[in-house]
Amino acid sequence: MLKFNKLVATVGIAAGLLMVSAPAIACTTFLMSDGTKVMVGKSYDWDIGAGLALTNKRGVEKTALVLSLNDTPAEC
Repeated sequence: MLKFNKLVATVGIAAGLLMVSAPAIACTTFLMSDGTKVMVGKSYDWDIGAGLALTNKRGVEKTALVLSLNDTPAEC
């Protein structure tokens, strides 16, 4: 009888946890290389209705957007 009660309690707790669990927020990242070029990508695995593709070309000087007077941009 004790084993049966323990089994019922375990199944009940597991079922309760499954009923109150929240869906997971997922994302996918990848890295591709052909030996000379590297491409990194990231995707949120849900529909946001918009997309953006950026490239960082070599030899181009970039400037950070500083939103606060107390912030200091990183330098390469």
